[in-house]
Amino acid sequence: IIIPHFQRWECLILFLESIPVDSNGLNVEIIIVDDASKTDASKVEFLSILENVNRPWLKLQFFQILKNSGAPHCRNFGFDKAKGRYIHFLDSDDRVIWQNYFSVINKVKTRSSNASAFISGKNFFINPKQILGSSYIASFNWVGPLSGVLFVRNSIENTRFDESFESAQDWAFYVECYKNNGFDFEMADQHFYLYTISNDSITLNNRKFLNGRLKFYYKYIANKNVFKQATFFSGLIIFSFRRRMFKELNMFSTLHAVHFSNF
Repeated sequence: IIIPHFQRWECLILFLESIPVDSNGLNVEIIIVDDASKTDASKVEFLSILENVNRPWLKLQFFQILKNSGAPHCRNFGFDKAKGRYIHFLDSDDRVIWQNYFSVINKVKTRSSNASAFISGKNFFINPKQILGSSYIASFNWVGPLSGVLFVRNSIENTRFDESFESAQDWAFYVECYKNNGFDFEMADQHFYLYTISNDSITLNNRKFLNGRLKFYYKYIANKNVFKQATFFSGLIIFSFRRRMFKELNMFSTLHAVHFSNF
């Protein structure tokens, strides 16, 4: 589990306090990478709790980046340090449902599957346990947040996060996975995490939210370099992306106006 962190010490404290005594026979590695956060009382409390986390099945590491470099850099740093067979990028404000998490990993380990990654089980438009090709990942991010994806390490060994993205970092990473390796996602049969939108989430930052999607458009859609078959699908993909992007622009413009009208 690789956790990029910036100024959310309370969230990390809650995460550490949630770690169970038993892991259902699994050995787990947790790497927390702090992105040059300030020292305050919450950090002191976090470090104190960190020193006292003692589980025979757990390898817990904490690293601090000296210069603020962004979450993608922290994820790349953590991945380079990680040794595990499976990789899970967890946002610092999200939560692991531990018993389900252990159950999913044990099932993945003991059965045959060609999937490159497993999505936290949830009820939406795809059939659970269905293997899903990724050739349409450029048209919209149907996979969802990074915290809800468990990657098979050897499937992403040659892939890193583009550190210039302010948002849509997960979406861009999925596309890079497909470009580098070909990629299939499979639905896990259980939810293994809880998604959180905090006050400082990128999702609520209009500028970063839209800048990330514009960068995604110019890097992967406008240049038509996502996949070899993009020439055939480019018209459909670009139309779909532009329509969704303008919907997001309209939605956030409305929210922006409402925010200031209620200020």
